[in-house]
Amino acid sequence: MEHHYTSEEIFEKIDDFISICTPATVDINIAKAALSSSFKDFEDALQYYSALSENCDTIITRNKKDFAQSTIQVLEPQEFLDMINTVLK
Repeated sequence: MEHHYTSEEIFEKIDDFISICTPATVDINIAKAALSSSFKDFEDALQYYSALSENCDTIITRNKKDFAQSTIQVLEPQEFLDMINTVLK
């Protein structure tokens, strides 16, 4: 069963998320790298090059296959949560 969140719930979740994570920057250099990349999806390319520029060690996505060329570890959300739970135990 799919859960549909209200706008208020979404904004609250985003606020919670950015209280523990810093969103990565997207600037003109990242946009140019994304445009000239071999990624099929421009948004994926933006995420990848933004993560690369911020020296991120993990990309969390539901579209793991879209990051096959990534030099950064790519995890699905559940994989990430499982990893964090293992570390915290």
